[in-house]
Amino acid sequence: WQVGRTGNVTPVMEVAPVKLSGATIRRVTAHNAGLVKKSGIGKGADIEIIRSGEVIPKLVEVLKPSDALELPETCPACATALVWQNDFLKCTNPLCPAQMEQRLVHWFKSLGNADWFGIKTVKKMVDKGYDSLEKVYAMTEQNFLDLGFGPVQSKNLFEALGVSRSKSVEDWRFLSAFGIPNLGKGDSRKLLSHVPLEALAHMTEDEVKAIHGFGDITSSAIVTHLAQIRSTLSHMLDLGFTLERTPLS
Repeated sequence: WQVGRTGNVTPVMEVAPVKLSGATIRRVTAHNAGLVKKSGIGKGADIEIIRSGEVIPKLVEVLKPSDALELPETCPACATALVWQNDFLKCTNPLCPAQMEQRLVHWFKSLGNADWFGIKTVKKMVDKGYDSLEKVYAMTEQNFLDLGFGPVQSKNLFEALGVSRSKSVEDWRFLSAFGIPNLGKGDSRKLLSHVPLEALAHMTEDEVKAIHGFGDITSSAIVTHLAQIRSTLSHMLDLGFTLERTPLS
């Protein structure tokens, strides 16, 4: 069971190794807890899989359900009691370390202009209290050394933070890097074609809904989450990222 940046706890099936399209498959996504419960996915189940696009192993069918179905009751990262939201089990603890790790990894992966911040590195940082963008971007080379990174890696990590600020990145990519639910790259670009970044956190639901493609539920969720990251968004803008602005329509 893996914890995502929004708190969804999702299952990955560990399967008996099988050759498929030239690769040995050992892990297959099970999508969500609802599918696990409905299909009887668990130890001893027989399943049929394909390699979608010759790359990603994908579940086709559960041929024989498991007699040992188990669903977690608490978050595997922070032990918070899980709640059901539609087909997903969710950890509602905003301080869950796994969520913090995934949010930071998502940030650097989405920006795409600075290397070095993989999950192992980020996990080490979060374990030592560097668990937010504000804290990470205040780090010095010495901070990385104090965490146990070597001199070369510490220098590279510190310089990568600078590169992420100075190297040009689209404003919609910057916005999507915050990992706001219902606000991926496409919708971030659409939103910023109507409102500049600096004004986003003060938008109302009606203003979002007035933009073609945003419905009631999505607009409400976006406004709620934008309000939650208002101070972080302002802080990151104050750091002087080099942003390519989306033209306003």
